[in-house]
Amino acid sequence: MSKRRIVIVDDHPIFRSGLTQTLELEPDFDVVAQGEDGTEAVTLAGRHRPDMLLLDVAMITGGVDAIADVLKVSPNTLVVMLTASARVNDVSRSLDLGAVSYLLKGTTANELLHAIKEIFDGRVQISPRLLGDLMSQQQIHALSPEQEAIAKLTDQEARVLRLVSQGFSNAEIGKTLEVQEKTVKFHLSNIFDKLEVRNRVEAALLAQRAWRDTGR
Repeated sequence: MSKRRIVIVDDHPIFRSGLTQTLELEPDFDVVAQGEDGTEAVTLAGRHRPDMLLLDVAMITGGVDAIADVLKVSPNTLVVMLTASARVNDVSRSLDLGAVSYLLKGTTANELLHAIKEIFDGRVQISPRLLGDLMSQQQIHALSPEQEAIAKLTDQEARVLRLVSQGFSNAEIGKTLEVQEKTVKFHLSNIFDKLEVRNRVEAALLAQRAWRDTGR
């Protein structure tokens, strides 16, 4: 299978460099170009026709404003917002203009790689806290019961649940998130309560249904 071709557009060179290194840990990913503003995003999308464009929101020429033009020159590119902005207006406007997912910076390398693979598999990825904010602002409607339950989780609880759904043990989760195992158990207790499940198997099944069905 040919490599997935990715373009990164962000106005912080150090972040771009680190993100490139993270993505190229995955042998099926190839970062073919980098840019620093919305204008370059459009130019690079037209030149390379990438499979995915990772785009920041807050740049000199804004990322959100570039989405529609990117899709005009490269309609098959998956536009994914990767940003520090958790503002509801940025999320909803990005999705309305054609971005397929909205991810917050600060996730671990493994979480980011997993999210991108999920997007390539056709699954929308929105940070759980943002999903909850959107729901409270009535920007997303008709969520399934599973999605509503997931939206109640904190970001750290969502990270724990993601790893549980991947079959990680408590010790492995603690090592991955750099927390003590007792902290993992504390998060799991809260997760079980919020999701109204009895154990990690039920939690993982509920999460998989919610993430499978997440969409606009």
